[in-house]
Amino acid sequence: MENKNDYHKLNEEKLLELLNRDNELIEKIIQLGSESLPVWFYSIIIRFMTGLECNDFEAKLHYLQIVSQREAMSNVLNRDIGIRVAALDYFYNIEKQLKNPRIIEAAEYETMEKMTLEDSKTGCYNARFLKEYVEKEISKAKRYGEKLSVIMIDIDDFKELNDGYGHLYGDEVIKVFAEVLEQACRSEDVIARFGGDEFTIALPQTGRIGARCLAERIKHRLESIMRVQGYLSNNSTITFSAGIATFPYDAMDYEGLIGSADTALYKSKILGKNKITNHEEEIIFNGKELNFERRDHPRVRKENNENIFTIEESEMNDIKGKVLDVSRGGILLECGSDMEKSEIEKISQITLSNKQDMKDLRLQGEVVRTYQEEGKFGYYLGMKFKKELNDEQWRTVINYNQREESRMPSNLV
Repeated sequence: MENKNDYHKLNEEKLLELLNRDNELIEKIIQLGSESLPVWFYSIIIRFMTGLECNDFEAKLHYLQIVSQREAMSNVLNRDIGIRVAALDYFYNIEKQLKNPRIIEAAEYETMEKMTLEDSKTGCYNARFLKEYVEKEISKAKRYGEKLSVIMIDIDDFKELNDGYGHLYGDEVIKVFAEVLEQACRSEDVIARFGGDEFTIALPQTGRIGARCLAERIKHRLESIMRVQGYLSNNSTITFSAGIATFPYDAMDYEGLIGSADTALYKSKILGKNKITNHEEEIIFNGKELNFERRDHPRVRKENNENIFTIEESEMNDIKGKVLDVSRGGILLECGSDMEKSEIEKISQITLSNKQDMKDLRLQGEVVRTYQEEGKFGYYLGMKFKKELNDEQWRTVINYNQREESRMPSNLV
């Protein structure tokens, strides 16, 4: 690194990579002075040297004490003892947080640690690692104001597969399913085998729609892989149900986030399996009738190409809506409007607006769910598309997933 400004450009993963590659990097960092570094550096350095976890504030205090301890010990011994020796003395003799330390190379330690954190059957991480990872990512998300989503996935009727075709077949399905997850996820996503036939994916810097897009991608990839590799030839159908929860909207800690995703997963199961449910949708419609009768929309004539939906004998300004959840089959919106519920239910088209390139995606369908919280302005609106989105439309939706906004103009005939 050329100067202190270069360190501010790093993220946690890059810093750890550099520390593993350059055994003198810690000494170089110390020479910059404690006020020259990002506050999150200290917890990474302490963990790298000792394996101990602490928050940013505690880590900086420990770091300053270690530097001071190093200077004092070096003066007594009349030689530079190094920051690692000072850290060992500080945490073993003074803080007594290390009970029985062992000298081991970092590469060997990482190999051993990886073996304890992986699921031997699939090569995915285990539940222990997932908890540690999500807790760290929640701390980072709080620090930088980011989102974090988790997807809990459970293979449908896995017990019946095992009972009907044998445990060897079931093990093979588990392995192939893990491969499908690996192929669909980004390098920064973490896949863990939560237990049995249940997997959990942690998605840093990802909101609800990004998580939904990934779950849908996994679903279609699974269907394709199972068909091509012949897993459906014995008349077995392999599908999964999923539940999504997002920090900070659904929960603020690991237990709450996993619990919210698990609740959404349970709703997917009771709705008939092979479904993906977002926790917010589960909350909004909890206890409501989910099997709405199909409504016949009045035939309407568009005034021009800019008319997105029409409402009989009424005229309103554009309605802005925030996308809460979207799939190939429908969309859940939170829209601000004082329209009557009967008018809301006549909406037949919406437009997803891309402000960056001014391209819009018009989607036709019918409103199947409306819900208004008591005392609040606006509605939650669920629309089922007239036709499932094709691949081109779905790719377009994925491109919108960071904006999470829709526009619903209501010009009239």
